Amino acid sequence: MTISIKQIPNGKWKENCYVVSNVNNDALIIDPGSDEISIINFIKDNNLNAIAIINTHAHYDHVGAISKLKDEFLIPLFLHSRDEKLLKAANLYANLFDGIGPIKIPTVDYYFDQMDIQDHVADFSIKVLFTPGHTWGSVCLQIENCLFNLSF
Repeated sequence: MTISIKQIPNGKWKENCYVVSNVNNDALIIDPGSDEISIINFIKDNNLNAIAIINTHAHYDHVGAISKLKDEFLIPLFLHSRDEKLLKAANLYANLFDGIGPIKIPTVDYYFDQMDIQDHVADFSIKVLFTPGHTWGSVCLQIENCLFNLSF
């Protein structure tokens, strides 16, 4: 299957969010950092059907837009369970490093290490590669023939 990729840099650290879409106009949102308006506008302007949010890790600059996107599109969030504690501390780090806040901490719907993502996102070929180091729950994502790694 052919995919299209839109890179949306956002926030102080220019964190990269990716919107990955297929020929059916289904879309995955990877690491939505902070600019939910640009992400929502891109998805709507391109008539995409957002089906999931997938995070490579839970640093605050990668999670700030998740709650708003979940509310807008009614879609699940996927994360590794080893980053749950880091996700819950996002406001502490956002305030410490950026002086911003508060971030609405999202609910995680599925943990990579407790299920097979292909059971929930069947219209994409996705492999989750566990790559702890940057955070305890860091992952890389192979979607079709593209590899998405941590955006520092």
